[in-house]
Amino acid sequence: MDKYKRIRTVSRGVHGTVFLCSIEDRDGGDDRSPEKPSSDSSDSSPKTTKQVILKEISLNSIQANERKPALIEANVLSRLNHPFIVRYNESLQSPTSLVLVMEYLEGGNMAEFLASRDEKLLPECDVLRFFSQLVLGLSHIHGQNILHRDLKTQNIFMDKFHRTAKIGDFGISKVLESQSKAQSVVGTPSYISPELCEGKPYNHKSDIWSLGCVLYEMLTLHRAFEAPTLTALVLKILRGRVAPVPQSYSEALRNLLLDLLHLEPDRRPSVNSLLASAPLLVTLDKIRLQMPGYT
Repeated sequence: MDKYKRIRTVSRGVHGTVFLCSIEDRDGGDDRSPEKPSSDSSDSSPKTTKQVILKEISLNSIQANERKPALIEANVLSRLNHPFIVRYNESLQSPTSLVLVMEYLEGGNMAEFLASRDEKLLPECDVLRFFSQLVLGLSHIHGQNILHRDLKTQNIFMDKFHRTAKIGDFGISKVLESQSKAQSVVGTPSYISPELCEGKPYNHKSDIWSLGCVLYEMLTLHRAFEAPTLTALVLKILRGRVAPVPQSYSEALRNLLLDLLHLEPDRRPSVNSLLASAPLLVTLDKIRLQMPGYT
């Protein structure tokens, strides 16, 4: 822990705190590698400082039988390696806390980015780029038989140029065994699917619904479902009706949104179907040319 120097507190939650930290990085090396002792005290190898995110989860503040969710994120992140998923560096554990070290993205989260636009709509090419990146990231997640279960614009992080979007915050992810379906109701209320509202079992298609809510937010700069009370919000979600998307966006993209927000889970596309969908093909081809090996 001593190698990380805290710069500021990013956020505080019920069970933990997120810090922006710096770490000395020799020759641009990966901080996951063990430090190599220098045989020459006059070593003048260039050193750089990079910033990382430390998520410190207090184990003292939760019951012993509630510690498992706190350990899930480290297990999930260690299995995910993809350019459109927030990079995991390492985890550290003491008797009192679990610390996750992750990539720091200077552009903040997508919710902040959309709010900063002051109602100026995103160009369709930007929407398609961000959405394609998220589909590729989610495809990798689902390929590991993992549900994110809390996809929302606050959990999507951006580079400082606002050209790249990455999925993060896997604190309540669920690893699915075989064809099992997670039954606990988790997630942010505005993004949860109709089947969750009804207490029904669900699997990967609930992430697809949440992805649809994120797409709607990119197209309108507003949440798909909002209400003054939880009861009213649930009723809105169960009806599945959203305000129309601006006509300035293509019909193909607007129709894709409706597919994602279909009330019946089986009628929503899978990530594999999305990767073959006409509105995304050109953008996906560009990304694949820039990043060969990632699909």
